[in-house]
Amino acid sequence: MAVYHNDVAFGNGYFATASSGGFITFATTANAQNINAGFQAYYTGQASSLAGIFYANNIWVAVGAGGTIIKTSAGATPNSPWTVVSSGVTSTLRHVSFGNGVWIAVGDGGVILRST
Repeated sequence: MAVYHNDVAFGNGYFATASSGGFITFATTANAQNINAGFQAYYTGQASSLAGIFYANNIWVAVGAGGTIIKTSAGATPNSPWTVVSSGVTSTLRHVSFGNGVWIAVGDGGVILRST
């Protein structure tokens, strides 16, 4: 199965991509030097394709199809277990970002979500 990459982020010494089929691909800074062999795929447990990923506040957060939001625990690497966060929407979420203590996700149909 081909994996399609939709977004990339850097944090905690890793590059990570939000990819199709619920996969995160990742590489350490050193391994990323070899683009063809340095990245490894990790299945997050979510069948939904992931569209956006961001690292901030010591956690990874990814968003995607069907309102999917998943996150790692604090200090985790991209190949650690991911936990589902309820978004309350079914629209595809395209991007996620963090600033000033707040996570924001945006998606299709003008959806804008804010962490509480």
